[in-house]
Amino acid sequence: MDKNNNLCGFQTLSSHTRYTFPDYKPRSPWLNADLQTLCNKIAPPEHQLDKYVHSPLLLPLEDGSGDALVATLYLPDMPEHNNRSFSTPLIVFIHGLGGSSQAIYVNTSAEYFLAEGYPVLTVNLRGVGDSGQHCCSHNHPGRSEDIGLLLDALQLRLRRDLFDNGVILMGFSMGGNIVLKFLGEKPDHPLVRAAITVSAPLDLALTSRNLLEWRNVGYQQYLLRRIKAASLRDNNDISEEEWNIIENAMSVWEVDEKFTAPHLGFDKVETYYEEFSSKNFLNRINVPTLLIHALDDPFVPNETYLEFNWEQHPMLHPILVECGGHNGFHGDGSFVPWHNRCALEFLKQLDLAIQEDEIQQPQTA
Repeated sequence: MDKNNNLCGFQTLSSHTRYTFPDYKPRSPWLNADLQTLCNKIAPPEHQLDKYVHSPLLLPLEDGSGDALVATLYLPDMPEHNNRSFSTPLIVFIHGLGGSSQAIYVNTSAEYFLAEGYPVLTVNLRGVGDSGQHCCSHNHPGRSEDIGLLLDALQLRLRRDLFDNGVILMGFSMGGNIVLKFLGEKPDHPLVRAAITVSAPLDLALTSRNLLEWRNVGYQQYLLRRIKAASLRDNNDISEEEWNIIENAMSVWEVDEKFTAPHLGFDKVETYYEEFSSKNFLNRINVPTLLIHALDDPFVPNETYLEFNWEQHPMLHPILVECGGHNGFHGDGSFVPWHNRCALEFLKQLDLAIQEDEIQQPQTA
């Protein structure tokens, strides 16, 4: 661990991470893990996303399921963009477990990057939020193929200049696991130029076990309610027995053990967790990827972050803080969450300019 960064309030885990980031110090009164995590619930920020030009999108997934995702494209309010000239990449936000495109952390990030001149896309994953009425199947931590299907659908329906500078994936919590898994599976995807994850669980089994701890009972019940709301839909393709299992489950682990794992063909929940944990895909990632994590995260464990050999993988750039909670990072000196400011600096320091002919894409419908 690079102790030279301690005075800045964060630590890097790789000598390859030579980017500069804003200093970090938790902002009062959000001075412990739970307050950092719950800040957006206790004092929700105001959003003005609707002031930006935006287009709702229904994006069919070409996998034979008949499912479709509901997303919204927002364009920055800048003169050059009125002339269809984009100098910044499109940022696609992937929400976490129990979240949706309307999650506070998604809207906060979207509004911040719009103000900085980036076009952004917020999306409801399969079976979640507004996508629920258009899906017969459900979301789970291993559905990384949905990112590829989403990008395919976007290329068919959005104007070409939106992709001139590629796509940035930004995943929060479980959405970060999905992003990392996708990057490892598709290391040479022609659209994806870089990625950022915030509070991503790298080991699903350890994370699910942490949720079982007594201190996390509130988080467990919150996530369980959201999982049940998303899963117990009339159009969800599950049996009556599976419906009852989900309805009566007392923990996320129980949902996965009795429903998700067997529904996907796994004999044991541990095998399901291992198969879909992003830690197993990190070594194949081939685009610059910033991983932001707090050592006091209430339920995402530190072990994998601290034990993985980051030095052998120069595309991966983990940065850690002592106090940031889960999707928190409410720092002193700014009401913009620190992870958003870090993500912006990361993108500014990357050379993301590409030639149009590098991206092969279908004609706009």
